[in-house]
Amino acid sequence: MSKGGSFKPRKNNNKQMRTIAFNSNSSNRKGFSLLEVLVSIIIIFVGILGIYKLYFSVIHASIFSQKLTTATNLATAKIDELKILGSKIDPDFKNGEETDDIYKIRWTINNYTDIENTKIIKVEVGWDGEECPNNIDKCSHKVILTNLLKE
Repeated sequence: MSKGGSFKPRKNNNKQMRTIAFNSNSSNRKGFSLLEVLVSIIIIFVGILGIYKLYFSVIHASIFSQKLTTATNLATAKIDELKILGSKIDPDFKNGEETDDIYKIRWTINNYTDIENTKIIKVEVGWDGEECPNNIDKCSHKVILTNLLKE
């Protein structure tokens, strides 16, 4: 020691002290910060919203598929009915329309010029639309089936 009683401190490594201080604070941390909670809520909300939209898209597609199947079955039934009548079809019955619940059905029977003694049956079934029950041309969806009838 020197005469004035001076004390010479050791040099500290500041980087090591900072690291130790940082690590000691993070190891004592408990719970989540408000920002982490908000980010988690937003991520969960976006996921639930996507599932919600998917669910209603599937329901809409299922309803449309059911209506399309019903319309196709109505058109097929009308063609079968007209084929059974065959040549006994009344000339006034060759063009007609009828309504079945939400469906509008229209059919036409004309001579098919490419094949002798043959008629072509065309059946249209429409649904959905403001004026659909009154006018099949204003239906937003339509099924059209054609069939040949040999006399």
